Amino acid sequence: DSVRCRWRDADSTCIPATAVHIAPAEPVSGPRLRLVRFAGFDDAVAALDAAWATRLARTPVERATAQALAAQLAGREDEARTRWLTIARDTTIADTVARRRALIAAVAMLQFAGDWTAMVALAHDPRLAALGGPTGDRAEVTHWAERLAPLAPPRLTLTHRRLVVPLVGDPLAALAVALRLGDVVAPAWLDTGTSTTLLADDVAAAAGIVAIGDDTLELATPAGRLRARLAVVDSLVVEATVPRGARLVVRDLPVAIVSRHDLRLPSGEAGEPAQVIAGVLGVDVLARLRLVLDPAARRVEFAPTAGRAPDAPALLAWSGYPVLHLDTPSGTRLLFGLDTGADESTVTTSLFAQVAVAPTRGARRAMVGFAGTSRFSASVLRLLEGRVGELVVSVHNAWVDEPRTVGIARLDGVLGRDFLRAGAFVLDLRAGELRALGLRPVP
Repeated sequence: DSVRCRWRDADSTCIPATAVHIAPAEPVSGPRLRLVRFAGFDDAVAALDAAWATRLARTPVERATAQALAAQLAGREDEARTRWLTIARDTTIADTVARRRALIAAVAMLQFAGDWTAMVALAHDPRLAALGGPTGDRAEVTHWAERLAPLAPPRLTLTHRRLVVPLVGDPLAALAVALRLGDVVAPAWLDTGTSTTLLADDVAAAAGIVAIGDDTLELATPAGRLRARLAVVDSLVVEATVPRGARLVVRDLPVAIVSRHDLRLPSGEAGEPAQVIAGVLGVDVLARLRLVLDPAARRVEFAPTAGRAPDAPALLAWSGYPVLHLDTPSGTRLLFGLDTGADESTVTTSLFAQVAVAPTRGARRAMVGFAGTSRFSASVLRLLEGRVGELVVSVHNAWVDEPRTVGIARLDGVLGRDFLRAGAFVLDLRAGELRALGLRPVP
């Protein structure tokens, strides 16, 4: 066959691998018509659409929620945190669901800012006790905050304003760069889907990195849970090829040490070889940088984050995960995550309540993740088209996953590395910037 069948459905029909095609959108003259459909206020908030949340708000707490969401999406972070926490701490509000949502939004913002001390204070605020405080779950973010709050904040330095760093490893696998930890050099993924930088235990041992205390924490992943130990890296270095001798240096960086056995991707359903992973650079580092990702040229550029001025436009938002809107031709607004650690783009079942498309039935899927491989029967969506900013995006043959919530947001899907392989992209999480610099021709 000219088309390689990666999966077959229940009728043995060939299903090609997931693919994402991107093209520039046609320019629009005059005001744009936005026919966005939401069943109600809660759906608009879950889609992170502040304009429609404001329009659909009916009660005082709904109007306060819409104002907090609008401030967050506009980049007015201090105002947004204050508004969210005002709702969460108001014990006169009978709607505990709204208060809990406000607390989750505030915690996600504090996590992104790395303000662990403030997060610990929230965990012990008596006004929030009725909302369900720390549960003892070792993967809970407040459990990590208790361990991170006493530590000195990490310091990131670029020796030049712009560094060009080669991508290493298999061009069809992860986006990875070489890390230097003392005398040890190891590849690490660039992963916007992981909040904390990870190191394999054998790499940490070779570099003389020792866990702090005897406490074992956990990391939740789509495929399961990872046991982790907290450590601090004195100096993590990424060396550039342009300018020669230039470096990115991160000092006093908290990392999670994970078993080498767990920090690997087993072989996939189609027989791909297992991927052994030495480390992962998470959002704790990536959010401090402006990246230019160019997988085809096998390089990434590092520069300081541009940050975001209040009320400046932004394509990306943060809800415990970088997210963006995808507007379908029918006028439905969907919410997708952006995960550079996911090899393929996926959609979730929540999408089908909003868009008149139907998946195929009964293909066998293997979900391969750090915690192992889960095999189950799943559906495949043959085609989803929509607009992301100034780009037209077509997702072909995407697996359909269970509904997924990150922070207060309900995801209708995730754009993975197959999206980024369509061209070269600027990615600045703190500025909310995602922009195509060049696109590969659609095959």
